Amino acid sequence: MLALERQVFDFLGYQWAPILANFFHIIMVILGLFGTIQYRPRYIVVYIVWAALWVAWNVLHHLLLP
Repeated sequence: MLALERQVFDFLGYQWAPILANFFHIIMVILGLFGTIQYRPRYIVVYIVWAALWVAWNVLHHLLLP
C-alpha cells in the first residue's frame, strides 16, 4: 500500500497541493449549498470566507505567479 501511495505522489509531483485544494473547494461548495438551503448562518459564513480565499488564491496563482 505504501508503495502505491509513493508512486502516486511521485507521479503527481508538485500537483498534490492544487488537487487537495480542489477537494476542499468541492467540500466547501457542498457545505455552502447545504447552509443556504437549510439557512445555517455558520455554514454560510464558512463558505463566504472560503470563497474569498479561493478567489485570492486563484488571482495570486494565475495572475501574479506565471
